[in-house]
Amino acid sequence: MSSKKIRYAVCSLIILAFLALSGILFFVVDMISTKNGIYSSLKDNHCEFFASDALVSDGGLIETQNYKVFLAGEVKGTQKNYDVRLALVKLLNERAGMNQYLSMLSPSVCIYLDEYLNNGDESNLEKAFSLLPSIHPENNVEHYEFWHKFYAFNSGLPDYKKISVTGLGGEVSDASTKEAFIIIKNIIADVQTDDENLLLNFKKISETNANSLTASTLLSLFTDLKNDLKLKEAALRLALSDDFFIYASLVESVYSSVNMNFLDSINETQKNDRMEMSSYQIFQYLYAENKNDVFFGQTEIKHALQAASDSEKIGYPLARQINESTQLKHKVCSLFFTYRDSYAAGTTQQYSYRISQSMYEKEFNVFAEENQSCVLFKIDEDDSIFKKQAMIVTGASKCTADYFQYVLLINNSQAVTYR
Repeated sequence: MSSKKIRYAVCSLIILAFLALSGILFFVVDMISTKNGIYSSLKDNHCEFFASDALVSDGGLIETQNYKVFLAGEVKGTQKNYDVRLALVKLLNERAGMNQYLSMLSPSVCIYLDEYLNNGDESNLEKAFSLLPSIHPENNVEHYEFWHKFYAFNSGLPDYKKISVTGLGGEVSDASTKEAFIIIKNIIADVQTDDENLLLNFKKISETNANSLTASTLLSLFTDLKNDLKLKEAALRLALSDDFFIYASLVESVYSSVNMNFLDSINETQKNDRMEMSSYQIFQYLYAENKNDVFFGQTEIKHALQAASDSEKIGYPLARQINESTQLKHKVCSLFFTYRDSYAAGTTQQYSYRISQSMYEKEFNVFAEENQSCVLFKIDEDDSIFKKQAMIVTGASKCTADYFQYVLLINNSQAVTYR
């Protein structure tokens, strides 16, 4: 090789090394700048979440007057979720007038939870949990005890502040689907209407044995009921009166759940979006009858996001649909939960796993003392880095504060105990 070629090769290597080093240096400088921006944005915008076992210390950090719907996004299967859930119920009831508790469990399950919240009859609570699969994220000891504490709080409220429960999710088991069918059957048993098509579809339900239901039978029956909801809502409201909402939510839930079994050709994101649209439809039925109410739900993270997320495989989360609606535009507040030194239950009684944090989520740990159970952060101040950059949400197309406005850091939580 000639000396000229050698010099050329050496120069090329030097240039490549310089470019690589420049790229690394740029990345390091950018990361340091981002971390400094995170620290600056959070240092004056956080507080210890619990002042006691029941209430939060500084409710002023959550600007309750600006919102009508509060959705908190959690990782399922860890114990302190339920401490936080109860605290948020109390805080939002006291300071925002929250009186509608939203669950992503099915309407058939939540009908019994609502009954329990009203009368304290333990058989209703047992019935609700009996409809859940044995290994289900919400079928655990801590969740069961949460309802005891929820009832104790709710029963002490004056009537005008009492809280109702609504299920927005799909049916979770054959047992819950059957229960939904039986409740619908009872609702329509003595309904009078001049609409012959409604009567024909009601007759099909009445003549079907709940013990012999198959997926194809359910799909056929509930496709008709779903079409009636689309085309004959006014007639149904007139015929069913006060039972309309329960009927409509059950029809929507069963139809969307059963329909999923026949949609092999669509991907996971499309399936998630269809279920989110079903949840949103149930919410619309609820909101139509309760426009002056304030709503709160603590759900999986994906439901509480206000924009699409590749990592969660979802394009139209429930929070996004509500927040973009005409009547509740920009009235949704989303809280994102991150976990330090915490564990969640897996898919068996014996298995649990450590909940991971992303690189930027770990920056929140700086503000948590070891003895603090939870720390609340506000991230949507005007000068916040979270309103300028996309972090935390993988594959985000928008800035972080477009997805959620608050972050709750949960410390040292253990996995739930399945019942």
